[in-house]
This record gives sequence, structure tokens and C-alpha cells, in this order.
Amino acid sequence: MNAVITRLLLEARGSYPGDILVEMLGELASELPERLDALAEVQREESVILERLCEQLVAFFPCYFEGAGERSVDALRESIQDVLRYAALAMLLDDMEVLERELLQWLAPALHVVWREDVMAATWGGLMRSCEDELTEVTYSRLRRFLSRAHGVLGAH
Repeated sequence: MNAVITRLLLEARGSYPGDILVEMLGELASELPERLDALAEVQREESVILERLCEQLVAFFPCYFEGAGERSVDALRESIQDVLRYAALAMLLDDMEVLERELLQWLAPALHVVWREDVMAATWGGLMRSCEDELTEVTYSRLRRFLSRAHGVLGAH
């Protein structure tokens, strides 16, 4: 919605916003407190989500992570953290374009160079489960579509 509002404002070129744009702005403003609460919840639970997921992945792929040392687990944690944070920002703005433009363009090539396909698949499944387990239903339902989009785009490269 944020991208649509921005486009409409730019297209107005100095004119006052019409009824449709005013209604969209009102809707965005009315949802903002709930979005900010959801963002704060993701921020509070981030370390638990990341630790749980990394522990599961190291247990599931011990040989893969043993050979690479702690540096590899740290790199994985940072990659997942980027995905989670950008998805949360896109959730706040209700703007899928932010997610695609700011995260997915630069992260997709990097992930596929560093991580094996089976590790990537397990990471996505684990991230979705960890978020579902650690976040409230309301927050997870808001965040899920942005995480799913990130998976769709990052998994396709």
C-alpha cells in the first residue's frame, strides 16, 4: 500500500490528493499502531528465533557446519537476520517492493554462492516454523506473506 500511495502522490504533481488517496492514507494511518506493535514483537523475539533456527540447522547438518567452523554459523545467522529484518520493515510499510528492492536483489546471489541448496531449503522451513512458534498469531500472519515472498524470490535464484 505504501508504494501505491507514493506513486499516487507523485502522479498528483502538486495537486491536492483525491478522495481515494485520502481514504488510503487514512487506512494506512489507522493500521500503523498495530504494525508498529508487530514490528516491536519481531524485534523482541529475533534473537530467540535466530538461535533456535541456527541450533536446529547445526544439529541437522553437523558435517557441513563442522568443516566451516563458527564463522559459517555466524554468516548463516546474519543472512537470516537480514531476511527477517527486511521482511519486518516491509510488513511495517505494507510494501512488498521494499522487500524486493532493498533485500532480495543483493542477497539472492550471495546466498546461492555460499549455501548449499539443502541447507537453504531447511533454513526456510525452519524460519517459518520458528516465527510461527515464537510470534503471536496476529504478528505471524502479518509477517508470513513477506517471508513467503522472500522465500519465493530467494529460492528461485
